Amino acid sequence: PSRNSEIYASEDVFVVAGRGYHRDEATRSWGQSTYFLSYKLHDDGSAPTGLAIGKVPGYLLNQFSMDERDGYFRVATTEKARWACVPIDSSRISTRSYHWRHCKWELASKSKSQLAVMKFPQE
Repeated sequence: PSRNSEIYASEDVFVVAGRGYHRDEATRSWGQSTYFLSYKLHDDGSAPTGLAIGKVPGYLLNQFSMDERDGYFRVATTEKARWACVPIDSSRISTRSYHWRHCKWELASKSKSQLAVMKFPQE
């Protein structure tokens, strides 16, 4: 995880969540993601063991955006709005790069929120 981390803990599970990015090769853009490292806690006081690793689109608001019940981990995230510099005249732009003077800034995607539900692996 990153410098922006959140912690979720219950009697049975400990989860570290961190912000990150993923590359979308189809659109040649970067997407916002939250990555999870989860650990199983044991009643006998022994060291936690790795349980699962996961990723969902968007960012958590805070630690209250995570919840666990009956083996399911629920996460509420939001993908922030994205702006893009859209070419004004494509004939003046190379396929490798373009100058900001030859484009206009437009809203590329609106902000959206989602709820992800993941099942922890069974022992």
